[in-house]
Amino acid sequence: MRKALELQRHANFAINCVVNDDERIMRMIQCFSEEAHIVEAQLADGIEALEQIAAIAQRALGKSNEGK
Repeated sequence: MRKALELQRHANFAINCVVNDDERIMRMIQCFSEEAHIVEAQLADGIEALEQIAAIAQRALGKSNEGK
């Protein structure tokens, strides 16, 4: 998450440094395309972590139901 915020600040700075709207749009596209692989990797890591949490929760629920 920290890396995503850092990338957003960098992109905002780069975008705000240009005056022309066309240049600003092109710079936005360039910044986002340069960083897309990083965001994709972070999303994949987040999904993997959520899947692990879900598996732990399912095991815990299964154990609590076995005791009844």
